[in-house]
Amino acid sequence: EFIGGSVFDGEDAPEEESLANMPVNAARSRSRVFSRSDLPVVANVLPAKEYKTAPATIADVLPLANPEFPPSEAIQALCGAADAETKDAPIAALVNGELAALDTEWPRRRGACRVDPVFPNSRLGLQVARATLNAVVHAACRLECPQFSPVTLHGFGLEGTCWASAYYIELFEDVDEAAQPAAVSSELVGRIADRVKAMVAANTPVETDEVSPEEALMRLYGQGSRLSARLLNTCNTSLVPMVCIEGVWALSLQVLAPHAGFIRHFGVVKPSKELAGFAVCYATSYQPNSAVPPRVHDKVIEAISARRRSFCLSHGATCVADINRAIATGLGGTHRRLAAAIDGMQVADVVARVQADHVRVVFVAGASSSGKSVFADELQRHFRAAGVQNTRLSTDAFYKNLDDPTYPLTADGNKDCEHVRALRLSELGETINGVVAGKTVTEPVFNLGLGKRDTEAEGRPVPGLDATGVLIVEGLFALAPEIKSLVADGTASLGVMIAPLTVVSLDEQRFVSGQVLRILRRIVRDHAERGRDAYTTLSRWDSVAAGEAHHAVPHMFEADVVVSSTSLVEVHNLAARATALLLQVPPTATKEFFEARQLLSLLRWVHPDRD
Repeated sequence: EFIGGSVFDGEDAPEEESLANMPVNAARSRSRVFSRSDLPVVANVLPAKEYKTAPATIADVLPLANPEFPPSEAIQALCGAADAETKDAPIAALVNGELAALDTEWPRRRGACRVDPVFPNSRLGLQVARATLNAVVHAACRLECPQFSPVTLHGFGLEGTCWASAYYIELFEDVDEAAQPAAVSSELVGRIADRVKAMVAANTPVETDEVSPEEALMRLYGQGSRLSARLLNTCNTSLVPMVCIEGVWALSLQVLAPHAGFIRHFGVVKPSKELAGFAVCYATSYQPNSAVPPRVHDKVIEAISARRRSFCLSHGATCVADINRAIATGLGGTHRRLAAAIDGMQVADVVARVQADHVRVVFVAGASSSGKSVFADELQRHFRAAGVQNTRLSTDAFYKNLDDPTYPLTADGNKDCEHVRALRLSELGETINGVVAGKTVTEPVFNLGLGKRDTEAEGRPVPGLDATGVLIVEGLFALAPEIKSLVADGTASLGVMIAPLTVVSLDEQRFVSGQVLRILRRIVRDHAERGRDAYTTLSRWDSVAAGEAHHAVPHMFEADVVVSSTSLVEVHNLAARATALLLQVPPTATKEFFEARQLLSLLRWVHPDRD
């Protein structure tokens, strides 16, 4: 049930109008390239959502008639009034490929400056609205219960599915020693929801300011925002951007809407009585009236909370700032060893459950770069140490050839390698049951480059198991019903979901998400193992994620065990290599350049662990 706001109806949330279908003059007014004050205002006539390369010079674009724009004005003057009641009103802007708030002054020191308005129902507009909602809820929490410090621990929900999206927030009396969060009552959740609703109805402004570090620290410590203060203490900056909502200050780490009126469509809910915190739901343009599945929340959030407490108690650290300080003082290695020990404990728990339940097949699933293979390697080592015979199969070896007439297709007619029916399921089932029965089999070799099975390559022999041996089946689809049902009747199995669940906070509002970690892992891995640059990895990411979201990830929540593959120190380990690769993404690659700048804006707060 949505408590604190309304949801979109069919007509109130139209898809953003394609600029390609607009009259030329209208399209020009939406996508602009601005020069210095002594040059005319010009517009690029390509659709804002479709252009592939940004104009390099003024000669690449067409001039508008009678252009006038004082260079001292904010970007908002270029994009139109920030009126949330108007469906065409922009919520933010893209300035030379970088997301910017509407009150940002346009960059005077650059030559040509391209400005594209970002509308609330676009993908980027939803991102800005969600960040704004999170900030407004934090302000409401501090106003309604100033004795607590709210911390956003996780964001969940999948774009393009019937699930709503949400942030999960817990309240802490002391975020420095956050072993247990405070229990949030339904009554308090209702008060917070009412306060947010009032802010939205009043179009409460999101004010911005730039102050000295000393002034920023005074404001943050004064209201108990210690995570933000600790982060600021570990970074060198002469001016600190801040935002203020009804007198509540926060670091400006994300682009926000001009006022709260842009987030009319939201809900503040208590997903489960067993959970200490609450969820802040935001409608999407895909399925705005969907509810948040509590069973998904419970399982994932419990794993996140347990993982966070483990790091808090073992590391004495809860955020990026704590690891920044450790690296600066030469203690990064201590945290790396502790993180490895905690990972080992998770694997040992799975081994103990396998032995207690006499499990013969362990299915290990996870999205791309979630840590499936690393976990499967560790699981095999722990089984050997416990004296348990084990072996392993990868579902990737059982792909059909791309020219197979039964290969599944996407809606646009392309081969859909993210679909479970892209596998030779009957052959996979025979192989699984044969190994469990003690028969030695050969795992085939699939050539990803050629898109077909390599019949000339010598396959890997997989020895049959004894009566207590365990087979590990690892792959993206390993928890899909079509694969789990392949196991013969009477054979006990266990499903394990591997996910980089959020445990790393930047400040009270922003965290290093599992999605970000997966992208950073993929960028570094693709460069090291496949020679790909960051541009190539980023250009392919959307199609990979879309296939996973539709065909694989929903089944993962049926897992018997959820294992977090996130380390408190991992983002620091990846920071140096990922930053170097992201800086090479050219600005002419508009979409990929924007995504690279988004990742770099996060990594600027992270001290790289070069050891």
